[in-house]
Amino acid sequence: MKTFLLIGEDRHFYEALKKQVELNERFSLQFSDPSKAASSFAQIETCSLLFLDIPSLNNEEFIDYGMLKTMLNVPLMAFTKKDCYVKASLIQQFLLNKTIVKPFKMSRLTDEIDGLLAECGDKLMLPTRIGEYLFLEDESLLFGPDGSKKIRLTEKETAILIKLFSANGESVSRNILLEEVWGYKTGIDSHTLETHIYRLRKKMEELGSSSSFLRTSTDGYKLLFTSN
Repeated sequence: MKTFLLIGEDRHFYEALKKQVELNERFSLQFSDPSKAASSFAQIETCSLLFLDIPSLNNEEFIDYGMLKTMLNVPLMAFTKKDCYVKASLIQQFLLNKTIVKPFKMSRLTDEIDGLLAECGDKLMLPTRIGEYLFLEDESLLFGPDGSKKIRLTEKETAILIKLFSANGESVSRNILLEEVWGYKTGIDSHTLETHIYRLRKKMEELGSSSSFLRTSTDGYKLLFTSN
């Protein structure tokens, strides 16, 4: 599953877009308010595509352009509106791959997403290092510390690992995991989450590392990163 990140202030737009994007079971959409954009840059490395909702941004200065420019291996797509002026320098200097004017047809957005992912396919297949492990998100594969063993994760295990990794060693609450991984679905409770965490931890152990890497905290779960 590929994860996208939307930075903007319009949560109504995000909620509507999330429902449409996630009709395609290959994709999930996360959200960050501009006030939290600095911490969101840590999430970009785990995302396949970054959306900027420009019409909802009161101040362009929330973007750390220097950091953004170092992460241009992530495709950037900006949502604009008919009367919204986007500086040409912003598009040219920071290489927005696409701009889409609101309102738009979802079929067009899907085509643009598929096109961008295809263009960046080689980069998106690069594994992400998570502690001692290498993680290939597109294939839901986790490689052990010495690279000789690998194991395939389920869709939910993959989503849990992505969410915990994006927290940069901080705890992620059970409620957030239930909301982000399962959504507001009836019948989903903490026991379901605990079962998936247990299975993910066992798979990590099978790859030859300590189960303490995936740690249970007082309010949820976290990955215990060690300094190099």
